[in-house]
Order: sequence, then structure tokens, then C-alpha cells
Amino acid sequence: MHEAVNVIHKIAAMAEAFYVSLAPHNPWSPLSTAISLHLDAVIPNFLIQEIPTAGAHADRARLLQ
Repeated sequence: MHEAVNVIHKIAAMAEAFYVSLAPHNPWSPLSTAISLHLDAVIPNFLIQEIPTAGAHADRARLLQ
């Protein structure tokens, strides 16, 4: 997983050089969502994060508030 984070960070840096925003795709687990959100926090050109909802906890809406 750490290699994927490095690759995404490099892609974000290349995109930033051309004033392009980044919207990462995340179809996996809550763990990958947490990792993605941490990465998003350090990407200056971050736009929006996809969060998987299939099989989500019943209190998902309350938990995200």
C-alpha cells in the first residue's frame, strides 16, 4: 500500500504543475478510505474524495457528521 501512496503523491505533484485538481478513486475498504483521507490532507490540489458506500453501516450518515 505504501508504494501506491507514493505513486498517487507523485501524480498529484505532476497534476499540480499544470493546475489540475485531483479526485482520487477509492472503491475499497474503510482502511483505504482512512489512508486516502490522510493523503488528501497533504495534496494541495485535492478536489474531492470518493467514499465507498456499498454495505455501509446503518448509522453511516450519523457517523460522518
